[in-house]
Amino acid sequence: GTPTAVGTTNVLLGATNATGTDNATLVVTVVAAGVAPVITNNPLTAPGTVGTAFAFTITASGTPTSYTAAPLPAGLSIVAATGVITGTPTAVGTTNVLLGATNATGTGNATLVVTVAAAGVAPNITNNPLTAPGTVGTAFSFTITATGTPTGYTAAPLPAGLSIAAATGVITGTP
Repeated sequence: GTPTAVGTTNVLLGATNATGTDNATLVVTVVAAGVAPVITNNPLTAPGTVGTAFAFTITASGTPTSYTAAPLPAGLSIVAATGVITGTPTAVGTTNVLLGATNATGTGNATLVVTVAAAGVAPNITNNPLTAPGTVGTAFSFTITATGTPTGYTAAPLPAGLSIAAATGVITGTP
């Protein structure tokens, strides 16, 4: 038949003969017809460092069959079939990369900002603004963002109830 509604249905299948019956579950997923992909990466930023391996994967809904990314910073390339951008950046700079995810219906686009820092440069914290409101008894989260490919993060002193994940720069807790 022709599906009339979007969704996932678990269908109980059965087969019977004179000897007995067997059952199995078939999962039927019906998607909307004619929907172009939507790029779902969040955030759409990617840091890199000259001379250091880089990798970013485009993610999208709508079952894309091919991907594009242009212009890419020097030293990077994309595998069109998978949406994986890899390579080793060779120049410092910020590039606005137009991403594309295509299926038979159309193409979804988004802009990825790739910022390549110089090798051997100390990190630079880039959060803006540098304020983070919190409320006593309410969960809190703040992520330190920085250029220069940091290998660790610190934050001190933190308000009571908060802590930092040194490897990721994420400050969480309940003040």
